Amino acid sequence: MFDFKFELDKNNISTFLTPGWRLLTIPKSQYKGRNNLNADATKKLKFTVDEKLIEKYKDKGAVYDALKAIQEECGESYVELQYRITQRSDTLKCKLPARASEYLMAVFVASAVNYRDILLSKGEEKTELKKSHRDAIRWFSENKEGFTLKIDSENAVITEINIYDAEGNNPFVEYSRKAMLQTSYSNVLDLKFDMEKDSKLRDFYSSVKGWVSASELKSIKKGDVKNVIYMLYDENKEEIYVGRADDLKERLEQHQNKTDDPIPEFTHYRYSIIDQQYVDYSYFIEDAAIHDCAAVFEMKKRKNLKESLQSAISKNRIKGDMNSIAMVNTAESQAHLRNKK
Repeated sequence: MFDFKFELDKNNISTFLTPGWRLLTIPKSQYKGRNNLNADATKKLKFTVDEKLIEKYKDKGAVYDALKAIQEECGESYVELQYRITQRSDTLKCKLPARASEYLMAVFVASAVNYRDILLSKGEEKTELKKSHRDAIRWFSENKEGFTLKIDSENAVITEINIYDAEGNNPFVEYSRKAMLQTSYSNVLDLKFDMEKDSKLRDFYSSVKGWVSASELKSIKKGDVKNVIYMLYDENKEEIYVGRADDLKERLEQHQNKTDDPIPEFTHYRYSIIDQQYVDYSYFIEDAAIHDCAAVFEMKKRKNLKESLQSAISKNRIKGDMNSIAMVNTAESQAHLRNKK
């Protein structure tokens, strides 16, 4: 048995980001048990994540989702140990399953962002980084993201991870991790679109539906309405909820059938269908919708968000009547301004 500690750095980040399985080299100092391996042989080990590690990150959003997904979806996957001897040296390679590697990249997305200058502009003069990145620069100057794999004769278990912003203080990192769970790393790095292919910058939403009674949900079938940002309203409790759904029918029924749901008895709902161009960024759009609504309406579970207008008015810190406030924007969309450039 031995522990393999893998760290991401500027020399191996490109390899780790390559789609598919990952072939990692285990340093000689770490595989003291190589005498128990046959030369030029490949050994398969059951791959999983330690339950204690998953429990440790249970309140950490996308990190927990990724680790749990590895445990549940990659339960039948194997790590391959490849031991090779040549005239010059002997090497031990560790081949990670492709699907598990994708989830791990979501966990270590901060490394992808940190090393993107090396990935995208090799040989070019490094540009000055923004002040908002200084905390990340400081962390990466002293640390490296990575994981520890405990290897024995039958299993390969991830027992520890080292990640930037483990406490979730940087919302962009969490957004990126969520996006990585459903899109490619290149999209997360660039966060922009190819304007030559998409000459017109479109609204986030291809279709917007108004408020209707919850009873009308019966007329919608599963699969009819996909990729939406939706809002629910309970007229009896005067509560509102904002969420994202891959399938509207399925998600709203989950609200109704879950007793501990925050709004199981909603009386009305509305939704906006996300344009196909932006589906990969649905988590970003959902968070923006939540934050914007929380800036107007009081959010009971708020932690880091600032005080809402509703709260400020109720405390007489700002004068106003929520029933008579109206928006005075003269345009519903600003996308046309970008298209004129």
